[in-house]
Amino acid sequence: MRVALLFLLGLLATTASAQEGPKRLLFLTHAGLYKHASLDDAERAVTAWGADAGFEVTTLEGYLQDADALDLSMITAEYLADFDGVMMMTNGNLPMSVAQKRSLVDFVREGGAFVGVHNAALTFYDYPDYGEMLGGYFRRAIAQNRVFVLRVEDPDHPATRMLGPSWPLVDELYEYGTAPWTAERPDENIDVLFDNRIPMGFSRDRVRVLLSLSGAQPYATIAAILDKLLAAGGTGR
Repeated sequence: MRVALLFLLGLLATTASAQEGPKRLLFLTHAGLYKHASLDDAERAVTAWGADAGFEVTTLEGYLQDADALDLSMITAEYLADFDGVMMMTNGNLPMSVAQKRSLVDFVREGGAFVGVHNAALTFYDYPDYGEMLGGYFRRAIAQNRVFVLRVEDPDHPATRMLGPSWPLVDELYEYGTAPWTAERPDENIDVLFDNRIPMGFSRDRVRVLLSLSGAQPYATIAAILDKLLAAGGTGR
């Protein structure tokens, strides 16, 4: 079990590139299942954080598109090569070909930074390699607006060393699927909101989570925390 609402997998600080100039982040907000009201705010907030931290943010305003008319045709290996990181606040089996999905996973495997926000764990149930990269798939929410205490497992990492050994947070926790869905146990390892069958089980060994935050958090709170993270380690790939 792990908070799945904002994965900071690598940030822009943990990758390396010979590219000169500002680092570039692609932010996708395409919603195939449910359109969160916060998507507009999220695009504006991340763009503002980028300006303050010295990296460029490209947004495609995917949240403005209807679920049955999402356009992600631009996602190719060549397109992603222009960026240092990809941030996804997405959900659903997005309309991308296998080659496009592979280009995204390969981008991360080859050193590109990845930031999965809020319901990124509800994305690409139809492409297990994405789940392998992310660490697991959403099964259900445990609770909303309760106080949880997060344990900082790596107090020496530049992105977490300012947080101390633990961190109380009012948030929403996710429970991941623990194994691939099977017909013998049809009610287990299935997304309880949209009935997506989970193709792989959560493994702690797969996940490298530096920080987890909820979209339910006030943006001022999230901004203050991310400012610390970016100042500590977000200078780039």
